[in-house]
Amino acid sequence: MASKSYIINSVLRAAKILECFSFENPVLANSQLSKMFGLNKSPVTRPLYSLEDAGFLRRDKKD
Repeated sequence: MASKSYIINSVLRAAKILECFSFENPVLANSQLSKMFGLNKSPVTRPLYSLEDAGFLRRDKKD
């Protein structure tokens, strides 16, 4: 295990967000993720935008 000084919390949060998605749960709303983590929306929204920009997630465009 890496030393705590090498841990980047935002990277850990992004990885945990990615782990929430599966074949059974391919679509999750920001509010759902916020509730799952017990956080306000902003600490979840920022990593979501970054993951989308990096191509790891795709926003579900509603009609």
